[in-house]
Amino acid sequence: MARHGKDDTGEMWKIAKAIIKADRNTKVDNIDITTFWDLRHLKFLMSWRDEPRKDEEKRIAAARVKVLSPELRDLFGKDVNIEVCEPIWHDLTDRWKKRVIKHELRHIRITFDDDAYADTGERVPKTDKEGRIKVSVEPHDLVLRTFEDDIAEWGLSQAEYDLIERLKPYYRAVKKGDLPVYQTPKVLEEGPQEEEGEDAA
Repeated sequence: MARHGKDDTGEMWKIAKAIIKADRNTKVDNIDITTFWDLRHLKFLMSWRDEPRKDEEKRIAAARVKVLSPELRDLFGKDVNIEVCEPIWHDLTDRWKKRVIKHELRHIRITFDDDAYADTGERVPKTDKEGRIKVSVEPHDLVLRTFEDDIAEWGLSQAEYDLIERLKPYYRAVKKGDLPVYQTPKVLEEGPQEEEGEDAA
């Protein structure tokens, strides 16, 4: 069974805080959009897990984000937990560490009050009757879950077609050399490797 612990190094929060602060000049009128700067309203718990999770497709998941239960929010004074697989983290470059944290932050959505604005003109988060900010975790907005043979036989669903249309500008940018094609670090594809001579768990 996996073990968990708090990140006492402060490394993950330092990265998250820098991402949030760098977005401070972003302004949006749409209350359905959460910017990184909006996340300053939340209190984060950064934690380690000693072995990786796997997603629904059995792929290695280096990290996950979770809204804490009302009880835990009250007990610990935190709203959201970003949990990272510690062995994977230590094998990542600084650039990939930032990418992992930024990806998890993208999942977070704050519910904003339709009418309430602070004196500064900024949107005000909605809260429950106990004063907890209303926050949720959003799924990925680009997901293709099918078989190539299904597409070959039946064609594209409307959702699949729309997804491909959304990807076209990025594909063109890659072909022009404006966007890179990158290699995923081996540890994110295969998970942390056991030390030589170490017994399998």
